[in-house]
Amino acid sequence: MANIENLKHFPRSDKTVEPLADKPTQVRLPVSIEQAIRRLDTHKSPWLRRVITEAAQRELMGDTPQSGLNDANNSPGDIPAAPKRRRGKTKD
Repeated sequence: MANIENLKHFPRSDKTVEPLADKPTQVRLPVSIEQAIRRLDTHKSPWLRRVITEAAQRELMGDTPQSGLNDANNSPGDIPAAPKRRRGKTKD
């Protein structure tokens, strides 16, 4: 569950309203990409949040709009959503 107290101490710089996850997502990037993102300065977090959210909705969530996202891109993704796992015994 997201910690709502974070929003009180650190106001968001984007338009999302859904609670944030307790843990940040981190990933190492190629140097050239990291440098380009770093140049966004104070706009880095909102940009990363928007781009990651749009990609996850498109590629992982089957294009399902998520509440609180005003500018989400709802076009079909290039990568299909992962297939659902079967539960129980399989038929022979």
